[in-house]
Amino acid sequence: MKLISTAVLLLSISISLFAQNQSNTAGGKGKINDFEFHPKFSYFYSAGSGAKKQTWLLLTDQTPSVQWTTAKDRTETLRQWCESKKAAFVLVELDNAAKPQLLSQCPGDGAIAMEMISTINGLDSVVLKFDVNDGKRMKGKLLGGNGNNGDMTYAEETKDYTFDAVVGK
Repeated sequence: MKLISTAVLLLSISISLFAQNQSNTAGGKGKINDFEFHPKFSYFYSAGSGAKKQTWLLLTDQTPSVQWTTAKDRTETLRQWCESKKAAFVLVELDNAAKPQLLSQCPGDGAIAMEMISTINGLDSVVLKFDVNDGKRMKGKLLGGNGNNGDMTYAEETKDYTFDAVVGK
């Protein structure tokens, strides 16, 4: 009986650890300027409340610094991280309907590029497609590119990322 209890306990711990390891993951490929980018980590976080609430999706190829997780101004901390550590990331600011509004990117060369989301012939330059968006977890794809082939596909695809993140503050 003791052996069965131990086996059940070990199985529970393994499942819990596996679930934790699946949190805040990212994948896929894309380009930031002319640099290849392959994110490994994803984070959703918010600041403010009500009409002033802002939400961001961060994709990065390395774990952000401890300063980022506790900073009041995470965007500024990311800028400093990009400059000092040459850390590559994609940061998307979302509106209240989780639609992309602003894109900030660091290709790993120490310079951040910012751009508004544009629409060409009905196709947004950055699109989020959610498989899960329940307020606790966000899982899906971030797609992006330039131009429209006329069939709602990008003439030049520059982003094809996946993300699975626990929503944080």
